[in-house]
Amino acid sequence: MPFLLLHLSGEDLHLNSSHDQVTDDLLVFSDESTPDAVDLPKDDTTWKILIVDDDEQVHKVTTLALSHVLVHGRSLEFLHAFTSAEAMEILQTTDDIAALLLDVVMERDDAGLFLIKAIREDLGNQKIRIILRTGQPGYAPELEVIQQYDINDYKMKSELTRTRLITSITTALRSYDQIKRIEESRLGLQQIIRASSELLSIHSLGEYSAALIRQIGSILDTSILSAACLQGRLPLSSESTSLLYSLGDPPFLDVNMNAQGDPEDQNRGVIDYLVPKLEKKRSWFRNDEALLFISGVEDRWHAIYLVLDTVLNDGKQRLLEVFAANLGVGFRNIELVQNLENFAFFDPLTALPNKTRFTEIIDSTLKSSNVNQLVVMLDIDDFSELNDSLGHEHGDALLKAVAERLVSNYTGSFVIARIAGDTFGILGPEGLLRPQMILSLFEEPFLISETPFPIRITLGLVHLQDVETGAEAVKNSNIAMKRAKSSARSRFLYFSSAMKDTIHRRMLISKDLKPALLNKEFILHYQPQIDLTRGQTVGTEALIRWKRPTGEIVPPFHFISVAESSGIINDIGRWVFSEACRQALEWHAMGDPSWKPRMAINVSMRQVHNPNFLPFLSHVIRDYGIEPDLLEIEITESLVMQDAERVIDLLKKIKDLGMRIAIDDFGTGFSSLNYLLRLPIDRLKIDRSFILNLETDRRSKVLTEVVIQLAQQLELGVIAEGVENQQQIELVRSMGCNEVQGFFYSKPLPPDDLITWVRNSHSDINNS
Repeated sequence: MPFLLLHLSGEDLHLNSSHDQVTDDLLVFSDESTPDAVDLPKDDTTWKILIVDDDEQVHKVTTLALSHVLVHGRSLEFLHAFTSAEAMEILQTTDDIAALLLDVVMERDDAGLFLIKAIREDLGNQKIRIILRTGQPGYAPELEVIQQYDINDYKMKSELTRTRLITSITTALRSYDQIKRIEESRLGLQQIIRASSELLSIHSLGEYSAALIRQIGSILDTSILSAACLQGRLPLSSESTSLLYSLGDPPFLDVNMNAQGDPEDQNRGVIDYLVPKLEKKRSWFRNDEALLFISGVEDRWHAIYLVLDTVLNDGKQRLLEVFAANLGVGFRNIELVQNLENFAFFDPLTALPNKTRFTEIIDSTLKSSNVNQLVVMLDIDDFSELNDSLGHEHGDALLKAVAERLVSNYTGSFVIARIAGDTFGILGPEGLLRPQMILSLFEEPFLISETPFPIRITLGLVHLQDVETGAEAVKNSNIAMKRAKSSARSRFLYFSSAMKDTIHRRMLISKDLKPALLNKEFILHYQPQIDLTRGQTVGTEALIRWKRPTGEIVPPFHFISVAESSGIINDIGRWVFSEACRQALEWHAMGDPSWKPRMAINVSMRQVHNPNFLPFLSHVIRDYGIEPDLLEIEITESLVMQDAERVIDLLKKIKDLGMRIAIDDFGTGFSSLNYLLRLPIDRLKIDRSFILNLETDRRSKVLTEVVIQLAQQLELGVIAEGVENQQQIELVRSMGCNEVQGFFYSKPLPPDDLITWVRNSHSDINNS
């Protein structure tokens, strides 16, 4: 029976048996000191080494020789296989085998070589380091084996002293560790790329913080016992720091908590514990702790604190720092998205939801079937004038004050939004949003720069059950608000289907106006103006009509306001002037040379504010060769008051052209007498609303008499429009008004009909 003899002479390896015959079965190691490959311990893990040899004594001798060896501070753990099949089974079921001590000759002469191929090709294991050992080199020539097989060392058993065995093992383990670290880094970088991509889809700081903690655990392949994610601004302080996310229940969470464990106090405890650790504003790793400091844009920063179940090696620390750099990009992206969302959905001045967000909230309310709600559109009256007088800085302060008053009075289930400019929206329970209560909030003036500013508001309201979408609710409440503004009778209106029909008609009219002008569908009718003293027609007022191809006559009150709002009134106004001048010259050419009635033409606000209006008047006078004093421009009193200084300046220039100017609807605009004195006008027209009630309403009679006396004192002409009966004629005549126009004499007539009327009516006028 063979026996093992441990021979301790020198560094030679001796193989002996009872027959003094050299075999490949028994190893004898000489005694040697521990080689330089041994390092101080770094952790408690081991290097797994698989010994594959068909001789049990080889296993024992190898294990004995390496039993107390430490490599990089880690001891060796041995696994044993006596055949290639056993080795394959161990390799398939055991992870992290670092090195393989493999015999060439086992159940077959080349069993070891076939096992190498199976490991590399079938198992795809490229990390394990393979040391091939043989006592019979003839079966596996060294040069051929090294060239054809993926091995890391090839040793004859006869040359393997203990020192050389330890050296080979140490070299193999170092190589394995480097390959493993490279592989871990590669996989870690792949995980970082994948994790960063997944994190980029998250746009909430809280969700992002929770997700990145999970990703860190996956990248490190370790358990995170506790974690915290912070954000703040420089200079570093607890007051400027907030907790975005925390995980686990580490000891530091008990710091500075009150007895009740209030969540806010808990968060403050975490912050107070971690802020001192951030003093150097850089990442660090200590034992099982890790702190990642992430600089942001300007003075912003983020930090991630981790308590792990293991100590991170250098490779994993570097991976974590690389990941942290990507996290910085993610935090900045979230801030950018949040800023964009703020700009997209919130008003920067008041921080209220804007029109887009308000519309979305209404849509959500409609989907929840909570339709017993009211949408209110609130607009500040004459805010543009206030803004100009206050200055934009104080105008903004006023808007903020309005927002604050609304928010402080409508909390809880109410939503306040700034829709645009000086328009605000309110959404809330119908029973609690009463117009008079909202109006009463604005009875107290607003104090801006220690100066009280009283304001008035107008409301438009719509019931949520009457709309299908948020956009429709906003549109309809806005329509109601504008209708309330134009009515001058109420400071609020509820939206009705009649308003919707009106809007629809206006849209149809707006669509047809420009084609109507191009197709010459507009015509002028003329209403005579009568001098009661002379019994003559001294003037005519040109009044536009729209004659559709169907023959339908559309009166001006149906389309003039639409033309105003669409801007086409400027084109229509130019046509009216040109046509009226042409018609006046035609009448002058065919009639009595002594009869040259003036031509009164109405002018709208849009025309007055058009910079080309004055040059156009000059061209009309020159091109038609008409006497300018035969043209009388009529502007309304309310138009003057909208921009008095500018209008006064324009009227003076029109007077310089030689044209006459009349104030239409006088008495309805409550104009300042100071402005009236400065206006370069020739005539006042008493509004028909006064004449209509002249016989029955004392106030109308008094106001009419006042206007006539005022005109006389200012040496202005005066004309009463809208006279419909003889009694009205007598009353205005008795008050000193000698010019009239109205249905009592004639409705507006086409040009030829007017000539016929003039020729037939003068005797009747004298008799009246």
